[in-house]
Amino acid sequence: MQILLDFNNLVNQEILPLEREQPPWHNDKIKVIDDLDRFPRPTTLPATYLQLFYSHRQAFSQYKEIYTDGSKSNNHVPSAVVIENEMITQCLNK
Repeated sequence: MQILLDFNNLVNQEILPLEREQPPWHNDKIKVIDDLDRFPRPTTLPATYLQLFYSHRQAFSQYKEIYTDGSKSNNHVPSAVVIENEMITQCLNK
C-alpha cells in the first residue's frame, strides 16, 4: 500500500485498518424468523408455503415485515430488500 501512496505522490497519508462489519445474521439484536428453511423446495407444495407464510404473518403481526431476495449469475449478483413501502436494490458486478 505504501508503494502506491508513494507512486501517486500521496505522502503523509494515514492508512486506516479495514474494519470488518458483522453480517446481519450474526447480530443478536436482529431476530430472524427462518422457519421456512426447514421445507425444501423440491418436496414442498406451493400451498404449504402459502399456509406457513400466512400463519407466520398472523403470529408475528406486531413485527415489521422485511422481505429479501438475491440471486447469482456468471457476471453479477443482484439483491433486493423490501421494508414496508421502501424497496432497496443492489447489484455487484464482476
